[in-house]
Amino acid sequence: MKRDDYEPYDPVRFEERQQQRLAAAPERLGLSPETIEKIRRCRYDRILEKHEGPWDWDAELRFDDLAFFNVQGYRVLLPLDDEHHPNLTIHRCIPSQDEQSLTIFFKDTTYTKDPELDDWDAWYVAFCEKFPDEDFYLATLYHEWYFVEPVAEQVKGVATSSPSGTL
Repeated sequence: MKRDDYEPYDPVRFEERQQQRLAAAPERLGLSPETIEKIRRCRYDRILEKHEGPWDWDAELRFDDLAFFNVQGYRVLLPLDDEHHPNLTIHRCIPSQDEQSLTIFFKDTTYTKDPELDDWDAWYVAFCEKFPDEDFYLATLYHEWYFVEPVAEQVKGVATSSPSGTL
């Protein structure tokens, strides 16, 4: 779509679209209106392109068409419009021992233009908490992340002691 194809800003129409998204959220996400209201009260930390949070889930529900992501069998709600789904690649998902939280490292190529720069432009980390009395996780931290191999991969083949015998 070219810039000239956009309709002029209409504050009334803008508000109507937000209310329509919010009204559609229970059906779209398969959640009760009460659960949607609880999500709306939650906040999360976000740093993207030097824009820092905290941000609130109310805005996400009003501005984006959210959908659950299946991350290694866990239902996860990330602050991403559903257009991102086909562009996500999970690198690692680390559940806590009690499975009340997840740490997820992933790649999102929705907006990357040059695959050569993916390690700089496309990686993210999210920390998600199990939502009370529900079967899904909600992101409470969502940050850009520069791809780093797991420590075990980084130290393969490295001697365990220095030439003098000490580290």
